[in-house]
Amino acid sequence: MSDVERRVLFDALAMVRPQVRPPIDPGPSGVQVKTNPVDGIRAQMKAHVVPDGWERDLREFSPITTYTSHLRFGWLEGSVKKPIQRWVLYECVPIELIPDEMRRMLGGKPWWELPYGLREGRKHMVSAYQWELYRQHRIWARPFWCLQGESGGTPARYSDVEERLLKLKQMPADPPGPGTLPFATWDGRVLQAVKQRDRLWKLGSSISRLKKSGSSHKMKAEAAAIEKRFRTEFLAWMEERFAPQADFLTHYTRKTESDRVLRQTTPGEEAAAAQMHDHFIEHGVMPYAADSPDN
Repeated sequence: MSDVERRVLFDALAMVRPQVRPPIDPGPSGVQVKTNPVDGIRAQMKAHVVPDGWERDLREFSPITTYTSHLRFGWLEGSVKKPIQRWVLYECVPIELIPDEMRRMLGGKPWWELPYGLREGRKHMVSAYQWELYRQHRIWARPFWCLQGESGGTPARYSDVEERLLKLKQMPADPPGPGTLPFATWDGRVLQAVKQRDRLWKLGSSISRLKKSGSSHKMKAEAAAIEKRFRTEFLAWMEERFAPQADFLTHYTRKTESDRVLRQTTPGEEAAAAQMHDHFIEHGVMPYAADSPDN
């Protein structure tokens, strides 16, 4: 028997052998009770009810329908060791639009009822919160926006296209984690930021749909035009969000003690940066350094 066959057999036996259950936590009175992750989720939902005004504002631009995704508030508590305690907006896909495999996982057994060898993988795909929301509302909820910081919140994730753009522009490709910035409440500033993010997210999604829908010259031209528009709007949005950090650097470089650390850019460097930015918007790739005006 080869090493590969031996490992496959070992993994198969591990899936069918009797599983050792985890210890049952003692309750306050010393009586042993089973712990269930959904109990904590339901307790959080009762303790953190979405204010009526927030829900009304959200529904005005993100109505609940069966033919498109909508946004929904949720409280993210975190853990005792790593508290988060932030409001999060989830993108909720209705059951009619959920891919078949994901729908089977959402509607199947929760991760804590699976054999131990399958739990971590399923937990990564379907959390207790996602499982409970599917049970209650028949939706697939994915983190979309975290209410934190001073700029109206932060994205919960970037798409593959957005990550590539950010890396090419040498900008941070990972959004701030939930709980890493100060708590923010729902207001007009957050609403405006969420609307901008929602529009950009849908614009980026339309690029993927167009590329998958056909390979005709017309389809390719339409996808290229939308992709150029997306690059322009997404990078402008990101640069606006990074403006406070840029303002700080401008202020810092004017201070005497900064001279040994930072320096002002030269006119040639600024011209090269502008040329690279325009080239990137037009073609979606960064030019080589040899193409800059100073070389």
